[in-house]
Order: sequence, then C-alpha cells, then structure tokens
Amino acid sequence: MSPRRRQRFGRAAGYTGYAVVSGVVLQIVREVAANQLNVLGAWVPWTVIIAGSVIGLVLWILSFLWPPEPPEPPLERWLPRVDKLIGRDSTVATVLARARGHGVVVVHGPSGIGTSSVAITAARLLVPDVAGQLYVDLRKVRPSSVWPARIPLLRDSTRWVRMPVLRTLGLDLRMSDEEAAQAVADKLRGSGLVLVIDNAAEVNEVRWVAHGVDGARIIIAGEIRTNELTGVADVPVQGLQPEDALRLLRHQDAEPTGGRFKRLVDRVRHAQSHSDVRRRSIAERVNDERKPARELAEHYLQHPRVAIQFGRWLSQNPGEKISDLLRTLEQGGPVVALDQIMDSALAGMSGAARLLLAQLVTAPDVEFSDAAVAALAKISVEDADLHLTELSRRFLVHRSSSGSRVARPATHLAGKIPDSQAAKVHIRLVAFYAKLADANAVLLGGEQYAEGARWFAAQDVTLLGLLSVPSPPKRAASHLWQIADALDLWFAREERNRERWDVAEAILARAREVGDVTAQAVALIRMAAIARRDARTGDARKLLNEAEALGHGRTPWRPQLNTEWALCNATDGDLEAARNDVLHVRQARPQRDLEGRMTDLINLAGIEIGLGRHDPAVDHLHKAVRLAKQARSIAGRAQARELTGVALRGQGHTGAAEDAWIDAESLYRSIGDDAGRARCERHRVLEEGGQP
Repeated sequence: MSPRRRQRFGRAAGYTGYAVVSGVVLQIVREVAANQLNVLGAWVPWTVIIAGSVIGLVLWILSFLWPPEPPEPPLERWLPRVDKLIGRDSTVATVLARARGHGVVVVHGPSGIGTSSVAITAARLLVPDVAGQLYVDLRKVRPSSVWPARIPLLRDSTRWVRMPVLRTLGLDLRMSDEEAAQAVADKLRGSGLVLVIDNAAEVNEVRWVAHGVDGARIIIAGEIRTNELTGVADVPVQGLQPEDALRLLRHQDAEPTGGRFKRLVDRVRHAQSHSDVRRRSIAERVNDERKPARELAEHYLQHPRVAIQFGRWLSQNPGEKISDLLRTLEQGGPVVALDQIMDSALAGMSGAARLLLAQLVTAPDVEFSDAAVAALAKISVEDADLHLTELSRRFLVHRSSSGSRVARPATHLAGKIPDSQAAKVHIRLVAFYAKLADANAVLLGGEQYAEGARWFAAQDVTLLGLLSVPSPPKRAASHLWQIADALDLWFAREERNRERWDVAEAILARAREVGDVTAQAVALIRMAAIARRDARTGDARKLLNEAEALGHGRTPWRPQLNTEWALCNATDGDLEAARNDVLHVRQARPQRDLEGRMTDLINLAGIEIGLGRHDPAVDHLHKAVRLAKQARSIAGRAQARELTGVALRGQGHTGAAEDAWIDAESLYRSIGDDAGRARCERHRVLEEGGQP
C-alpha cells in the first residue's frame, strides 16, 4: 500500500470513529433526557453505533495489513570513530590477512566483545583514504518488532538490508535480491573500496552480499554463525588475555564516565564515606594485589564490556580493594552495581541458552561431553552444541576437545530452576553415564579392552564427580550404583587402590543418604578388600563386622561378605577357616551366577594350593575354566589358567605348567592386562631358574 492510500484509510477510520463516539454521546444524552425531562424525541439506534464501530475497526486493520515503506534513515556512509583497541592487535592482523586473501571476511563474536571496533579498525588500515571507506550499520535500519512488519508474505525479509547498502553505493533501490547482489558486485569490482556491514544478527541478512569481488573488500561484523556461509573467511573475536584485561581495567582511570560536575560529586561522596582512606588509582590497587587482580582478570574480565564497567566502578569507588571485589563476586553480596555489571554478560542471550546454563550449574563441577549435556537438558546433540557455543562465546562455559565445563562466573549468573527440575536433570545425567559405564565395563573383560580403557581414562574423573554429589534423588541411586560397579572394576584392573577407596567411600555416603542398606554393605566389603590388599587386615575385619551388622541371614550381599572373610582368613594364614568360608559361599551361590561360581572355584583352588593339595586344586580350576567359557569371561579364564600352572608345578608337571602360563599370558594380552601378563612371565622365569 502506498503512503497516500494508507493515509486515506486512516482518515476514513478516524471519521468513522468520530461518528461512533458522537452517536454514543448522543444516545447517552437521549437516555438521560428521556428519563429525566422526556424532551428529546429523536434517538440514534444502538445498531447504528455497532455497525459504525465494526466499519471503523475494519478500516483500521486494513491500514496496518499493508505496512508503509520503511522510512529512509539518515545516510551514514563514513566509518565511525572507535577508541584505541587493547589486546586486539593479532585479531586485527588476522582480519587484514584474510580480507586481502578472500575479499570477504566475517568478524564474529558475542555482543560487546568488540567485533565492530575490530572490523572498523581493520577497514581503516586496509584503505586509509576516507573516500574509499563505506559503512552500513544494520542496527539502525533493522525493522522494529511490531507484528505487521514480521509477516513474511507482506514484507521482503532482506529489502531493509539491501536499501541502505544500495543507497550507500548510489544504486537503484528498487532492485530484487539477485539484481542487487549483481549490482553491488559490479559497483565494487576494481574500485578499491572497503565496505563494512556492521551489527549483522542473522546470516540471511548478509548472505546476498557475502561474495568476493576482485579489487574490493567486504567486512561483515556481528553475532552471526559463520558455519552457514560457504566460501567466506571468518575471524572470531576471543576474550581478553589476563594482561590485556588488566590494561583495559587500568585504562578506565583515564576515562571519566561523566562530566566535571559528576566527577566532583564522586570526589565529595568518597571524602564523606572514606574520610580515612586515600584515593588510590586502579593501577596502584592492581600492583598492590597482583594475585587477586590476576584471578579477577582470568575469570571475570575476559569480556571487554565487563572489564570496562568494572574499571569504571573501581574508579568511582577508590577505597575498594581488588581482593574485596573478588570475594564479593565469589560469595555474593549487597552490591547491586556489581550484579548489574555481571548481568551485562547475558545481554542478548537466547532463552534456550539461559535455561541450559541454569541446568548445567546444578550438575557437578566436572567436564561433560556434548552428548551428556544433551541428555541432561533433554535436547538434541545439535541443539546442545549450538547453545554451548553461545555460552562459550560469552565465557560462561569452557569448551575443549574433551568436553565442556561451566566457568566460575556462570554459577552466579545462571538463573535458578525449581528443585524438582534440578532433580530430573541429575537423574537424566547419571542415567546417561551409567549406561555408558556399564557398556564399557563389559569391554574391559573382553578383547575390546583397549576401547573400554580409553573411555574410562577420559571419563573416570567425571564419574567420580557424579558419585560425589551429596543427597542425590532416590531415583538416581540405582544408576549411581552402576557407575560405582564400573569404576571399581576399572580401578581394580589399573591397580589404583586409592581411587577404589574413594569410590567405595562415596557410595557409602550416598547409600546412607538414600537409606540403601545393600549399597552400604557392598561399599564396606569393597573397602575391606582394599584394606586387606594393603596388608591392613585389622581394618578389613572391622569393616566386615560393620557390614555384618547391617543384616543377618540370607541377605543379597552375604556371598560377597563370606568371600571376603575367607580372603581375610587366608591372608592371616588360617587357610582351613578360609576354606570353610568359601564352601559356605558355594552352597549359597545361585546356579545361574556363572561368574560368581567361577570366582568361588578359583578362590577355593588358591586355598587348596596353599594347603599343599594340588590335585583338588587342578580339578577346581578345570571346572572354573569351563564356567568362564560359558560366562564368556576372558579374565576368569586367564586367572584360572595362571593358577593351573602353579598347581601343575606343585605336582611336578613343569612342561604342562609352562603351557598353562603361556595360555594365560596370551589371554591377559588379549584384554590388555599387563599386570597379569607380567605375573605369568615371572612364573616362567622362576621355573627356569632365572631371576624374576
């Protein structure tokens, strides 16, 4: 709709409105007069008023369905002035190199990070002549969020971008998307100009012009995602290094934030509230407290906007120490201005990223893979990667090749989610890792040991972190026990008893919190086993007595308890008592528990060897090998064959013993058990009369 026609519709709607209002007033007067004086004979029916109202409403809607042409903003074609950049020399140099090599370069980063300043500075260095510098600020011409302006069928979505670019280049404004792109390319080709398109928010705003042109340069700056543009060089603007952040902080002493009267008021306020404190510059405070200042810069001043605002706050509060500022940020405090400064880091962040941040801060302070983040937030891996990228660009999440971890400032900036939602996040997270831990624990006992070992080596710290979270939801308990079983197997294979003890202690604490007696008993039995292996049989017996006190009779942990009692007795030299304990375990063991029955036979064979009864030991070990094959336990077969060699050597069958050890060594090698393979090699060396 043309402006003239729109004006006519508006006038018609206005006149109709006047008529309706006049009719309503007249009707009210008539009613009053009819009731009081009964002198007004003529009246206006309500039907006429209603009809007039409907007509006026229709005309008003029609005047908005065809929005007017966007107003022509003032032409700003010259590069604006920017302050001297601090810590951006390498970034500007990268922009220059890629602009010269590719023609089009996208400088991207979160709001306030300095993309505009970097792009403008690079453009001035590319083309020092002012006449060769062109500038378009999309923020000043971007349509408002009024709903008619957002209807796709009623508005060309990129026309508002094309018009200022075409006007800056002196081209016809009525061209279509393809025609405009070709006309811009023809205009720039060989001109030696540099065109800066600033504050781009979406790829679609600049896709039509993001093509290299010989003899000209185009620099696009904004928060756009460059993975949606092909054939375009990009330069991310990263956070400030600690040294540069402190330089920017100190620089605020020389940058007054108000006029002369404002500075005078600040001085008077400081004299009244800090009469006994000398007015100290930011540089003096940074030099006096180097360690707190460095920590502040590393964790809170990566964003230039935040560093500038903190510097201004310190300049206005010359009595504040850096250490006090850091403590307030870490622990929280009543300083509203500091909260507002930190909140500025969230400006422009999407709601989905804010929600993910709130969910992440409820999780343990460990590193998570993108798949784990997707699981805890119940979103796709692609969405998790998108939101984590947004958070990392704002320095709220640290991302690396191994995973993502929440940054320290994020714990104070994230919103709070309800406790019920936090519990669901925790349950989803531990369920995800429990499933993976269980699957990789199976690999540790097979020929794919190396694959499982790689996974545990990368994730064991994360799993320990999950076990260390106090007061977990009861629905997460079963998943935590799965994780603990897998970690115990992993650390046992690696002979890392200190970590096994940590896992058992964590499970004991979590089991007491949720009231799971079985998990408590299993944790105590595992701690007793570790103490026994460290030759602390007295501590092991105390722990076993604690487990015994948790329940009597046919409890789920009774076989494990009796087995550990047997091993403690064997360690103390009471082999007969140990043998009786193992026999009791065998009698109570279910037939379907193949691995448990195999373990009982191996333990019994070891005791028989200690008692000098080699014939029954060999018989038990042959049965153990058969059970290990049925259970597909390569580790069980290897242990049984290793002990078979020891028993055969006791019988005097040295050749058969060596064959058994060779067989066991091969099995240990297939599952990556270097300790077991070394034991077999030591057996063979001793048998040959050499030195172990």
